[in-house]
Amino acid sequence: MSAQAAAAEVSPLEPTPVGRCQHCRLFAWQRERARDAGDAVTVANMNDQLRRHPHRRFSDWRAK
Repeated sequence: MSAQAAAAEVSPLEPTPVGRCQHCRLFAWQRERARDAGDAVTVANMNDQLRRHPHRRFSDWRAK
């Protein structure tokens, strides 16, 4: 196994997509394609995107 392929393996600390969020699903799909291609840089970028992608909390929706 090459060093690049080893770096692209699944980490137990990777972020998971949130429910029905289209953006999260896209980031996760792109991460899997990058992992299949052995592209560790893109895998890391998609993990960052998933971590930083904002989701509204229930308290954000309450009436003012």
